[in-house]
Amino acid sequence: MSSDRLSAALARAETACERIDGAMARIEKQSERDDALREDVRAALAELDQLIAARENEDAA
Repeated sequence: MSSDRLSAALARAETACERIDGAMARIEKQSERDDALREDVRAALAELDQLIAARENEDAA
């Protein structure tokens, strides 16, 4: 393999690695947003559960 072809192949490999690194960073960022959303949903459900329980207690009294 000529050095020009080898250099071109190495450049393509480097570009591919950079694209993979960028994709991984985007996936990690999305995962962090997903985790934050899950926590918000958990908090909303807990609040809703408390409101339902309070209403049931009022109705029972």
